[in-house]
Amino acid sequence: MIALIYIVFFVVYGLISIFVINKFYRFSKRRYSKGWVGGWLAALLMYNLVFWDWIPVYVMHKYYCSTEAGFWVYKSPGQWIKENPDMVGRKWGVNEIGKYETINEDTHRSWSSDRIYMEYTQTRSFNDAIGRSESVLVDKATGNALARAIEFYRGSPGALALGANSLSDYKIWLSLGHRNCGPTTAIQGFMDFFSSNRYALEQLGKGEVK
Repeated sequence: MIALIYIVFFVVYGLISIFVINKFYRFSKRRYSKGWVGGWLAALLMYNLVFWDWIPVYVMHKYYCSTEAGFWVYKSPGQWIKENPDMVGRKWGVNEIGKYETINEDTHRSWSSDRIYMEYTQTRSFNDAIGRSESVLVDKATGNALARAIEFYRGSPGALALGANSLSDYKIWLSLGHRNCGPTTAIQGFMDFFSSNRYALEQLGKGEVK
């Protein structure tokens, strides 16, 4: 259904654009003998009516990826377990612990054990076109971060689904190409590395990996 809506929208938009460009071209040619000037101005006008944020969003996303995004390990799962051998064999895992907390509307916390938790913050900027996600793995006893990941997402993964949260979610062109900052092999970018690190710690804590 939503795909049909997109097709109808772009067909109507294309026809209107052709009509407007043609009108501007004829007027400019008749009035100033330079039809191409009016045609280009009309094309620019019609482009910006819909795609005004396409280039700015790509530029800002590229900037955030190069200056803020990444994955950092401050203490490896193996090193932490080595320093805390008493935690091996205890209850580990988000499903086993079942403890979740809401810090505020943007930040949530889930526990891997009675001592380790993940704090996850998600915000959006640039008219909701760019999403920022940050995950931090924290040792409650010391307050120190064990690992951190920051990822930026361009557009919305649900752009072709109904029920989006904002107008930007329907702009499928913002999601074209590689929409996060991490390697193309990682679906969720740097968050995949973070999840693997957290899982490794949980497995070591359960004593299932030596």
